[in-house]
Amino acid sequence: DSVLERYDLYNALSLKLVQKQQSLEKELQSKMLSLQNRAVQLQNQYSQRLITTQTYQEKAQRLQDEQMQIQQWQETKFYELNEDQMIITERVYDSILVVINEINKSQKYDLIISNSYGGALLYGNPKWNISDTIVLLLNGKVSPNFLTDSIAK
Repeated sequence: DSVLERYDLYNALSLKLVQKQQSLEKELQSKMLSLQNRAVQLQNQYSQRLITTQTYQEKAQRLQDEQMQIQQWQETKFYELNEDQMIITERVYDSILVVINEINKSQKYDLIISNSYGGALLYGNPKWNISDTIVLLLNGKVSPNFLTDSIAK
């Protein structure tokens, strides 16, 4: 958890995803508001007898069809957001694994454990916590040559 919180790429990608979600929510809200306004207008025209029953029914059916299209659009966009989230997760964890493998080339750990909040690890000796080094490497703030000097300390 602490690695992800401080990983620049993860934070940037997560921000983009949140912005995309907010944009889609605004677009959905706009579409639904427009549909609702047209439905109210149609009802007013009908109640004022400005249109025939047949015209009212035809236009009401078109509005229902449009509502179904909006719902399908919403489902598609929700699916796309989930796909984007999976791609981000895969990309981030792949990059973390690359860095962990790089660290392990020089340090030869027998085991590297994830310590996420609520996970199975309740305590670990802080001297073996390599999270800071992983974050520095992920964010490109140090080169892999830094490993031999910093982790050995």
